[in-house]
Amino acid sequence: RANPVVLDGSRSRNGMPAYHVVYANGDSVFDGFTVTGGNADHAKVLNGGGMYVLGATIRNCTFLRNSANLGGGGLFGYAK
Repeated sequence: RANPVVLDGSRSRNGMPAYHVVYANGDSVFDGFTVTGGNADHAKVLNGGGMYVLGATIRNCTFLRNSANLGGGGLFGYAK
């Protein structure tokens, strides 16, 4: 890719990682992004450090260095 787009949540909460770098729902389409630096480590936010998805379409994306306490460090989601 000539101009990669990186969504980095590693310092989004006053220097702390985002619980979800991206939250996507409905008819959203995410295509060609790199998602990094998410950390779903809160008592009420345990899944989807990189991306939490409720029915969106994900294509050609890369997930790097994301984590979660329970499930889907890179991506956690539900189908449409």
